[in-house]
Amino acid sequence: MSSCTWLICLPVWLSSLLILIVAVDAATSLGDEIAEIQSETRVVGLAGWSVAGNGSLCSYGAAGERILGSKEKLKVRGDMRFHVGSVTKSMTSTLLAILIEDGMIESWGSKLGHLIPSEASGTPYEDVTLRQLVSHQAGIPRDVPLLSCFLYAINPSKDPRKDRTKTTKNALKSTPVNAPGTEWSYSNWGYIIAGHIVEEVTGMTWEAALASFLFEPLGIRLDPDPISKMTGAPNSNDDPWGHYQYFGVLSTVPCNPDQPLYPFYPFTACDNPTVYSAPGRFSGPQAAMARYLAFHLSCHRGEHSGLLLSQASCQTLHSPANASVADYYGYGWFINNDRGEVVYHGGSNTINFYRVWLDLDGNRAYAAMTNQAPTESAAVALNQTVETMIALGENQEDCSARIPSSVYIVH
Repeated sequence: MSSCTWLICLPVWLSSLLILIVAVDAATSLGDEIAEIQSETRVVGLAGWSVAGNGSLCSYGAAGERILGSKEKLKVRGDMRFHVGSVTKSMTSTLLAILIEDGMIESWGSKLGHLIPSEASGTPYEDVTLRQLVSHQAGIPRDVPLLSCFLYAINPSKDPRKDRTKTTKNALKSTPVNAPGTEWSYSNWGYIIAGHIVEEVTGMTWEAALASFLFEPLGIRLDPDPISKMTGAPNSNDDPWGHYQYFGVLSTVPCNPDQPLYPFYPFTACDNPTVYSAPGRFSGPQAAMARYLAFHLSCHRGEHSGLLLSQASCQTLHSPANASVADYYGYGWFINNDRGEVVYHGGSNTINFYRVWLDLDGNRAYAAMTNQAPTESAAVALNQTVETMIALGENQEDCSARIPSSVYIVH
C-alpha cells in the first residue's frame, strides 16, 4: 500500500471509451454470494470479478452502495473505475521490465548512480540496483514526509515530472532505514524513484509511458494526461466514491472528488498527490485492469506469443528478487506458493480498498474491491470474495470459450 501518511496508496479518462461487454450467460454471476458477504461485513460496497489468461470474464458480482446513503447500487462494469492503490506498483515494475527488454535500460542490476546520476551520485543509494529498488530492499524510507506531501497536494507543478524529480532528490538525500540490500522494508518513496527513472529513460511522464508501452500494445487506449482519469479519485456518475474512517468510525460522508477540501489535507483529501502515481494512484477502468491481469497470466505461462515481454521476463517479475533477503516479494508482487504458484497484492488510499490474486497455475486472476477505508471487516470482505471466486473456479469448466477475446473494444 502507498501512503502520504494518512493516504495509503493512490486523475484517467479514456481518450476513447473502453468497454468490457459482459454476457450474463457467458460468466457466472456471484451477486447472491457477494451480497451475503457485504451484508455480514457491512462494508459500503463490495465487488469482485475473475478472468482467464485470454481475457475472458469468468465470474463477477457486486452488492452494496456506490455512495453511502444514496441507495445507488454498486455495479461491476468494464468502464467503471476503481482505485487499485498499491497494485499500481506491479504496473511500474512491469513497465520497467518492458524498458529492459526493449534495451532502454541495461538490466535489473543497473545502479541508480548510472540510471539517474544527477540525483543519485554521491548519495548513500548510489550503488543501489534497480532490482533492489523495486523489491523494497534499497533502504529508502517508507513515505514522503507529511509536510512535503501537503505542499505537493495544494500546489502541484503543472508538469508532475518536476515534483517527482524534486522528491526523488530528497529521497536519495535521506538516511537509509537499513543498509541497502540487507533487509526488506516497504517503500512508496522508492517506487516514486522508480517512476522517475521511467520518466528519465522515456522522456515521458510516467502516465504517458504506462499508456504507450504497456496498455496500448494490449489494445487498451488510456488518456495519458497526468491529471486525467487514469489515476486519482474515481468521480463519474457510475464510479464508486471512497469513504473515510475517523477514530475507528466509518464516515457517512464520502470523499467528493469535485470538492477535495485540501485545507484539511490529509484528513479529507480524496487521494495522494501526483508524485505518488507510480507507487499507487492507478484507477483506470476495470476492463483495463482485467486485460492487464490476463496479460500477466498468459505471459507467465508462455501463451501470449511474445507480446511485450518474454515468458522468462514475466516469470522473473513473479519470483523473489532476492530470496536470501525476502522470499515473499518479487518485482511489485507478493508471493505465496503455499497454494500453488500464486502472486498477489493489495492496495488502498485509505478510502478505497482493492485486492488482486493471480493463480498462475490455474490461469485465473481474481480482483475484489470495496469503496471504504481498509478496516478489519473490509479485509474480511475482500478475502471472502476472493475465496468464493477461487472455490467457484476450482469447480467450473474452463471459461475461456464463454466470452471471445474481442470482449475488449476500443471505440
